[in-house]
Amino acid sequence: MKKALLLKLFDAFTIQRWNDKIRPFDLLEMDKNAHKMVIAYCLGRYEEDSGKEVNWNNIIRGGIFELLRRVVLSDIKSPVYRRIKDKHSEVFGRLNEWVCMQLEPCIDSEEIKKELCECLLDDSIIDQHSRDILSAAHIYASYWEFLIIKHANPNGYQINEIDRLIQNDLERYLHLEGIKEPLKNSVFPRQ
Repeated sequence: MKKALLLKLFDAFTIQRWNDKIRPFDLLEMDKNAHKMVIAYCLGRYEEDSGKEVNWNNIIRGGIFELLRRVVLSDIKSPVYRRIKDKHSEVFGRLNEWVCMQLEPCIDSEEIKKELCECLLDDSIIDQHSRDILSAAHIYASYWEFLIIKHANPNGYQINEIDRLIQNDLERYLHLEGIKEPLKNSVFPRQ
C-alpha cells in the first residue's frame, strides 16, 4: 500500500462534520464512517437472519470507496453533494471522474484502481441490496450524529428541516429488517 493512500485515508481523521452547528465534541468523518460500517454489518446480519443473501465483499468495497470519495470531496457540504448527485447526473459523473484522477496516483494496484473507478463511475457495479444496506447505514449514522447536534441546539438553524429530511431518507429503507425495528419502536421520534 502506498504512503499516499494511507495519508489520504488518515485525512478522514481531520475532516470535521456538522461544522456549521454547535457540537458538544468533534464529529469526524472517520468516526462516522466506522460507525456506518458497524451499522452496515448489523443491517447485513439482520438481512441474513431473515433469509436474504448479503454480498459482504460489495459492502466492504462500497464502504471503503465511498470513504475515499468523501475524503477527496470533503469541501462539498452534504446538501450540495446530494443535490448534485440527485439532480445533475452529468456533473456528478464528471465529479467522480475527478475523484478517480485524484486517487489513481495513490494506488499501486491497477486492478484496485480499475475497480475503484468502475464503482465510482457506475454505482450499479455494486448490487442494489448492498447499496441499500450502505445507504441506510450512512443515513442511520448521520442521524445518530444529528440527534447529538439537535440536543446541543434544539432551536438552531434548520434543525427541524434536517430532522424531517433524515427521517424521510431512513423511511426509504424500511424494506431492510434492521431499519424496521428502530423506526417501529420510535427510537427516532417523529416531529
